[in-house]
Amino acid sequence: ADGVDRRTPEERLRDVQKIFHIFPRWTREGPWSPVAYVYIAIILSGLAYAAPSSLATFPSTPAATWEHARLASSALALYMLGVLAYMFKTTGWYPIVSYTMQSWTYVTLRHVCRALGLDLFGEFLLFPAIVTATVTVTLWW
Repeated sequence: ADGVDRRTPEERLRDVQKIFHIFPRWTREGPWSPVAYVYIAIILSGLAYAAPSSLATFPSTPAATWEHARLASSALALYMLGVLAYMFKTTGWYPIVSYTMQSWTYVTLRHVCRALGLDLFGEFLLFPAIVTATVTVTLWW
């Protein structure tokens, strides 16, 4: 009645696991697809190849460019923080340990840093945010 979920974390986890039982077992359990291994090998090779030139130009974005995107980052940061707050309130803390939610959190932190003018920290988070979001979209979806 008051909108607060009073289930225990274990009850919430069981309810979430029930949702996934509608999918065939072979789509949610078992070994990775060979394509996943190829994708990871390509990403790691590309990172190893690009690392020296990337490090030589860090930070890559001039501070003046950040001013143009600060409003958009502020709006995105508020939205993404709202999603995290809603998740914690309705589901609990346990989804944050998933790769997908860690990816979401990296992107959220990047937007928060950009919104607050912490440009160097935002630039530092660019790599983990892009990699985790790319892996999430490519492998999970």
